[in-house]
Amino acid sequence: MPNSPNNPYTSKAISGLVLLVSALIAITALYGIWLALFASSSPAFPMLGFELVVLIASILGFSFSFGKNPQAPALGHACVAGAVFACSVLAAQSVNRAIGTHSLVPLILIQLALSAAMLLLGVIIQLNTNKKNWTMLFTGALLSLIPLGVAGSLLSPWAGKVTGLFTNMSTAPKMIILTLGVLTLGIFFSVGIHLLVQAFNHTATDQNTTAASA
Repeated sequence: MPNSPNNPYTSKAISGLVLLVSALIAITALYGIWLALFASSSPAFPMLGFELVVLIASILGFSFSFGKNPQAPALGHACVAGAVFACSVLAAQSVNRAIGTHSLVPLILIQLALSAAMLLLGVIIQLNTNKKNWTMLFTGALLSLIPLGVAGSLLSPWAGKVTGLFTNMSTAPKMIILTLGVLTLGIFFSVGIHLLVQAFNHTATDQNTTAASA
């Protein structure tokens, strides 16, 4: 299956990175399990349970590196990343971010970084199924950020200087400018979100088309 032409894990570099991140997640989980069992006078069972889930998530990541998730890489990686993210935070919180003489803050930060790396790899793998998806992704992100940037600028300290330009205008021109501005930004945002969704939906269509023609 990994050698199938429509399998997105055919790249040895990508598969190697997924394998590496999964291995690092497993190592941190095993360290967390050791701390939960032996770092204090009595085992911290809630922390132990959460770190076991992190370990199971890493095993799922290992399976991805061998091409066991060809149809929905982004979704599969998001599940692993979400499990690592949530359980690492909950494990630390269950013992108030410290156990015995050990602070769990470094462990949390490492596991959160690995969670982000796993998610990013899933996105890259999914988008790499068709190079056009990168164009849709960046175009969609740009169009979506324009209205968000305008909205954010209205909360900035210099927003009053911009809005002050309209104080001397009569009501009709101000309403026309406001209406056209909101409609334009709304169109940008809608088109941007559509392109972001299509960037990922297109990959699934590409894979299904390739599999049907094979």
